[in-house]
Amino acid sequence: MKVLLVRPSSPQRAIGAAHASLCEPLELEVLAGNLRDHDVTVLDMRVDATPLDQVLEAIQPDVVGVTANTMEVLTARAVLRRVKEVLPAVGTVVGGPHATARPEDFAGSIVKAIVIGQGVATFREVVEAREQGLPLEDVPGLVVNTQGKQVRTAPRRPAATLSEFPPPDRHTTSSVRGKYYHAWAKPVLLVQGSSGATHPGTVGAPPRDSRIVQEVEQIAAEMVELDGGVCLADDDALAEPARIARLCALLKEASFSRPMYLCSGAQAIVADPEIIEDLAELGLVAVALALDCTDAAGPPPEQRRAVEILHANGVGVSGEFLADPDFDRDQLQRLGRRAEELKIEFPLFSTPTPFPGTSLYEERRESLGTPDWELFDRVHCVLPTRLPLRAFYAELAHLYERAYGLSSVPRMSGSVPWRHLPALALQLHRFTVRVRHAYIDQEPELHRRDGKRKV
Repeated sequence: MKVLLVRPSSPQRAIGAAHASLCEPLELEVLAGNLRDHDVTVLDMRVDATPLDQVLEAIQPDVVGVTANTMEVLTARAVLRRVKEVLPAVGTVVGGPHATARPEDFAGSIVKAIVIGQGVATFREVVEAREQGLPLEDVPGLVVNTQGKQVRTAPRRPAATLSEFPPPDRHTTSSVRGKYYHAWAKPVLLVQGSSGATHPGTVGAPPRDSRIVQEVEQIAAEMVELDGGVCLADDDALAEPARIARLCALLKEASFSRPMYLCSGAQAIVADPEIIEDLAELGLVAVALALDCTDAAGPPPEQRRAVEILHANGVGVSGEFLADPDFDRDQLQRLGRRAEELKIEFPLFSTPTPFPGTSLYEERRESLGTPDWELFDRVHCVLPTRLPLRAFYAELAHLYERAYGLSSVPRMSGSVPWRHLPALALQLHRFTVRVRHAYIDQEPELHRRDGKRKV
């Protein structure tokens, strides 16, 4: 069977991730890894400008699978619609966190089936059913669009460990490998991680109680083989100290030494500071860490201690501060002062975003009205703000201007090679300008002249 897997482009109004990091579509590479006996092509429309029609004409796929985050719902639907226009008989499937939480957003004839939750085994069975002419209603883990309604099939048992997932087929993205990056590291590759805390495209974390050392050995071998920087894809890569310690030992044996990035909770760092020392020797550049600043006291002692441990080992901190929509000017400015106080190398100021499938979405769905999914990028504020929207974004942009002005060069130079600083500074400047004018995306009728947006 010929299978085309598509990651749609991000909408033009979206701000955020691509300004600092754009990594390979690991979720699609894993799907491709589970279909090695089929002819699989991956089209990442975020970095590949090849027209979709041209790809469809060249491949003539039997099945097209699309994944999308919340902000990509509309672009994903546009891809699926065009696929059906060009190849009406092709089987179309969509998956990902948003599709799992809100399959109704993909109702209609342009999509045959929506994959719910982990899609690795499910998608393979969809391809096999298509090949054998069997009904998709017999495949567990789907919502099938049929006769104008959505039919949910039997539930599927979620994978217990990452060992149940196949190695990703990275050859499917080799032609655009050089276009992936994280901050200044390019190319950069995602690795499924060592703790099993999450898996790309999965809603809910699988259990962590049945891991095997062999899997860690496979991860280490993959990291050594890859050429470029490495990001661990777990939400909390240090959640299992024994596993990450084993990974470090294997990487040391292989003389691994390349830029490495990961996410972690403060508790794991404080509980085992020695592991940070080991990772720093292997090339750990920065750790993404959420920092609480909801009151005048700033981050709690445990988070402060985690920052101290990272800095003591020469590891930068990508500290995320939450710009609550209910904050006034003083509270927003306080976030910047806390970032300076803690000497955070790469401060990020995000807005609370009620993604479907989360408790925040259930709590705030009434205040969302009709959601504008394209703005669910963790920069646009999709919840009501205390300040006028234009003033909120001005303060948010000022936080970035203050954090990444000329005075930030010495702070960042410990983590970023000097030769990369000019390009990084330009990247941050463009991002800040975009943030300052983000209100236009939500109030276009107030800021247009002659039908054009005024920026």
